[in-house]
Amino acid sequence: AHAGQSGDYEMLLCFFTTAYLLLLFEVLHHRRPDPGRVLLCGLLIAGAVLTKGVAGLAPGVGVFAYVLIKGRWPRLFRTPWYALAGVVVVVLVGGFYLLREHLAPGYLAAVADNELGHRFLRGMNGHIQAPYYYVQYIIELFSLGPLVLLLFGALFLGWKPTRSAAFLTYANLVALSLFLVLSFSRTKIFWYAVPIYPIVSIALAIV
Repeated sequence: AHAGQSGDYEMLLCFFTTAYLLLLFEVLHHRRPDPGRVLLCGLLIAGAVLTKGVAGLAPGVGVFAYVLIKGRWPRLFRTPWYALAGVVVVVLVGGFYLLREHLAPGYLAAVADNELGHRFLRGMNGHIQAPYYYVQYIIELFSLGPLVLLLFGALFLGWKPTRSAAFLTYANLVALSLFLVLSFSRTKIFWYAVPIYPIVSIALAIV
């Protein structure tokens, strides 16, 4: 209700994160990715960060893990486009934050305190929950309850090396990393998990 009906920031964040996750999966599986698509990834990541700060980067933890586990990290250095996409993110996001700081000194300190200190480390009053809060919430929300956990067990079923099997691994790593990042945060609110739903839905369809 908070994201879908009211169209709050979670919905826009979910759009950007889902878009760049799907596009990154595609370009990472090409030895010579299309430059336009790689740069579009940079624009989408920048959009996610400009929508809701560090939350826009959280799914990237799972992408980084996938690249390392699958041994695809050398591809990031065989073309200049990934580096240029990173420059796009730094210029757009960094440019906004620096301009905002120039117009209102103290803005950067306020952002760091709110996103990293207040919300993540200390927690907001009324929203400090147990570490298993999101796992419990997803299980209660899912129509088949605890069976949603079978999704993560599907990784060990000996799939043939198809694109669908690769995406299942990719989606699981993204979902698990998001769960971990959200669970380590002292502030836990149910709509913070919204970006997980699309990627998990696709993985469940594959299973």
